[in-house]
Amino acid sequence: MLEIKGLTAGYPGKTVLKDLSLSVPAGSVTAVIGPNGCGKSTLLKTACGLLPVSAGSVSVNGTPVLSLPGRERAQRIAYLPQERQIPEITALRMVLHGRFPYLSYPRRYRAEDLRIARESLSRMDLAGLEETPVGTLSGGMRQKVYIAMVLAQDTPAVLLDEPTTFLDVGHQLQMMEEAARLAKDGKAVLLVLHDLTLALQHCDRIAVMEDGRIDISGTAEEIWASGCIDRVFGVRLCRVETPNGWHYYCER
Repeated sequence: MLEIKGLTAGYPGKTVLKDLSLSVPAGSVTAVIGPNGCGKSTLLKTACGLLPVSAGSVSVNGTPVLSLPGRERAQRIAYLPQERQIPEITALRMVLHGRFPYLSYPRRYRAEDLRIARESLSRMDLAGLEETPVGTLSGGMRQKVYIAMVLAQDTPAVLLDEPTTFLDVGHQLQMMEEAARLAKDGKAVLLVLHDLTLALQHCDRIAVMEDGRIDISGTAEEIWASGCIDRVFGVRLCRVETPNGWHYYCER
């Protein structure tokens, strides 16, 4: 369980998150959606300790994490930011960064670390690319390497900021399937998504964010019934019943 309570935070001279609370149950995928500038990325950065808080708390499975040393916090929360530098290292070396929180000084990779890193690459269909420089891969392939790095970190809470960026539709669906697999492993998975359809179709719960607060959090059916998508985004949320359940789409 990832539990965020009364979180107030932001940047010097600007408060972005305003007494925000959100629960992400273990074994589930929750998507945060909302208009540009509402604080979605700030929420993830604050929840993993990258930004200071003015008030509130973040806990993982009952343990407050913001006061923990960085190494211990990174054993509980994995975070993949939206924007990343492209290092001049191989895919395997990149994924091994996910094992840093478990290494003692001096950092020497164990057989277990190498095994987990290779398994993580394989889960993202990247087996055989271990020695390929990350910078030579396409944007979509690089994204999958970063996601493999998060898998290798093996934490009870996983925060992903726009993980489907650069991915074609097939790999977007694969990413959502991987998020579901992480949840099935018992992890609390929190995603920021811009694609409303992807969130409504593939996430257990959706949190609609507006002006630094959670407007409503619930299942796709509850979000639909609330009418909040229409108000927050200025669109009309529609749906049609299919053999596989409701399919959601938006109209102006």
